[in-house]
Amino acid sequence: MKVLDALLREDARETIADAGFSTRVLGALPPPWRRAAWVTPVLVLGSAAVGSLLAMVFAPQGFSIAQGFLDVVQMRGFTPAAIGAMALGAALTGSAVLLAADA
Repeated sequence: MKVLDALLREDARETIADAGFSTRVLGALPPPWRRAAWVTPVLVLGSAAVGSLLAMVFAPQGFSIAQGFLDVVQMRGFTPAAIGAMALGAALTGSAVLLAADA
């Protein structure tokens, strides 16, 4: 793999005579579009909220987030409520990590 990578990098360093075509094309392109700073956090948090809502909607009958966290704290094993609570916590933790990494 390293040999192929080295060959491709070496090949990419060589310039191709194009009579200024590349320069003209790059000069005619519009400036890069930048997304507003608020869009990424809204998308991440919105996705986490929708995922959490779907997890609660499709959870087994009688599912309670509070009961799930209580089962986790009391080490009652992997009850459906505990699994749901851990999944909800993991989704929100993942969202927090993504937002912190993006900032």
